Order: sequence, then C-alpha cells, then structure tokens
Amino acid sequence: MKPTDLNFKVLTPTPERAQKLLEALTRANIRYSTHLKPEAALAMSLCRGHFSFWRSSVVSAFDKEPMPEVTFAHALKLLAQVEAPTPTFDIKLRDEVLCRHNPIFEWNFKIFTRVTEDYFSTTGHVYEQLIPYKGNEHLHGKTTTPDGWWEVESGQPVWRRK
Repeated sequence: MKPTDLNFKVLTPTPERAQKLLEALTRANIRYSTHLKPEAALAMSLCRGHFSFWRSSVVSAFDKEPMPEVTFAHALKLLAQVEAPTPTFDIKLRDEVLCRHNPIFEWNFKIFTRVTEDYFSTTGHVYEQLIPYKGNEHLHGKTTTPDGWWEVESGQPVWRRK
C-alpha cells in the first residue's frame, strides 16, 4: 500500500497514543512537521498521504471531515502496511560498495565499475548483490541480510527486499 492510498481519521486522546502514531508515520515514511507536540494532538488524519492533526481548539472540525474514522489499533495496522519507497540506483563509477554472490557469502568492500547483463562488476570481480558502503559499514565481513539490496535483472539494477 502507498501512503497516498490512506484515507482515515483517528482519535488520539492521550500523548502516548499520539506519540505511537507519529512513530508509525515515521516508519511508513510519511512526513510531518517535527515540531508537533504529541500532548497537543487530540486527533489525526491521513488523506491521500497528507497528514493533519487537531488540537483542542479545532477538534470540533474532526466530525465534519468526510474520511472514515478508524480505531487507534486499526490506524497503526494501516500504517504498518505502507510499502517503503524503492530507492533510486545512484551508484556511480568508483563508488565504494559492499558486494556478495548470495546470502551465504559475506559482504566484501569493493569499488564499483559497472552493471553487466547479469552482474555488478567491481575491480576484479563480479557479484550478484550490491549495497552502498556508506551507511552499511557495519555489514562488512558479515552475512547479515539488510532490509534491501540491489540485484541485476536483464541488465538493469533491481531493488530487492527481505
């Protein structure tokens, strides 16, 4: 499900519930103003990916909103179903990368050279899986599978997920 598919409103009568909903929005990659104070939000809504919240002074408008009202638990469930966006393949010649042949092998530090029909080419070797080194340094020398990685399909990089 995409964030733009979401269309609901939910009451958040406690700061703890409001905070949990903001955390779920963050996990779903839905942006909101970081100056929001959970203790000030009494209700929240999502309409085509646009997030809104009501304070006590305007919560009376909540009932007039045309979107369906859902329970707090259902709102969290809906947000958990949002698919993470697919990253853009922005790895370029001479970028530092981690590569491996398949999940049983360790991630190796290499310098990227190009995408072939079936593999990623690096200085001296070819590999089936690739991730940027920056931000993934902790995976070097390990077989840990990250949340996502690049593979080659018909000569094009394709993002894969666990």
